[in-house]
Amino acid sequence: MKTLWFLTLSILLLFGCSSNEMDEQAVLSAPESIDPSSPQYNASGFADANGSAYELSQQGNEGAKSIAVPDGNGNATIVPSASTAPVKTPDKIIKSGNMSMEVEEYQKAMQQIADMVKAAQGYISNQNEQRTDYRITNTLTMRMPSQNFDALMTGISDVAKKVIFKNVNMHDVTEEYTDVAARLKTKREVELRYLEILKSAKTIKDILEVEEQLRVIREEIESATARLKYMDDRVSYSTISLEVYQEIAYNAPAPLQTGFGHKLLDSLISGWNGLLALVIGLVRIWPMMLIITVVLVLLYRKWKGAPAR
Repeated sequence: MKTLWFLTLSILLLFGCSSNEMDEQAVLSAPESIDPSSPQYNASGFADANGSAYELSQQGNEGAKSIAVPDGNGNATIVPSASTAPVKTPDKIIKSGNMSMEVEEYQKAMQQIADMVKAAQGYISNQNEQRTDYRITNTLTMRMPSQNFDALMTGISDVAKKVIFKNVNMHDVTEEYTDVAARLKTKREVELRYLEILKSAKTIKDILEVEEQLRVIREEIESATARLKYMDDRVSYSTISLEVYQEIAYNAPAPLQTGFGHKLLDSLISGWNGLLALVIGLVRIWPMMLIITVVLVLLYRKWKGAPAR
């Protein structure tokens, strides 16, 4: 029992001495010009040459740090640490819209739409106009900067007499864009490695093999670059597909009025055409007419030559 108490006391004394030595070392290592009681001395014990404290703090879950940098006048400016500040890729969202609407006056509505597209810094890339006895229709494709998309959709709706349907699509391609950009960076690094290998190639076989690999990796780089360019274009410029139409009242033409002379001439022509049709019909069935004639002649002769009773 005495031994247990002795060991416990020894451990407590050992930890107490270690703690005192650490406190003494911290005090000895602190700069002599810093007074712990001064308001310029912070809890961490760090100060600059002018006595202005630097402060280091954690922000967010990513571990991004911000530093309070003194400006020499007793003030501090909070700036993010360049080595730890998070880098966020801007969102890549493709906006597109579809709309169909009926208008009161077609020409006036088309002029208003053209003016609104121009004011939105956009352009009409395609249009197809069709006219029938019942309707005038025009199908347009418009492109404009993405920041003007919503305002233009609202402005076009105000021109309509009746909106048949209106659809807005927001397609987020941020993940795909980030993935393609990362792959492109890797492929360019591989291309540089192949170029270094090509410099040290000695035989024609080695040179040809490296050049073939360079050709393949460059095709992949061109494909990825084109994809990024396409997504950048679709993100920066939105597209609206619009159908505009105006209903037209259909007036059927009045029947043509004819006089007696015209009617008589039409009757003569109809009769002559009927006669011709009859002759053509008889000519068409001449074999049957011939057979019927022969049968009738034979029956007549038989009846004529029969003895009377």
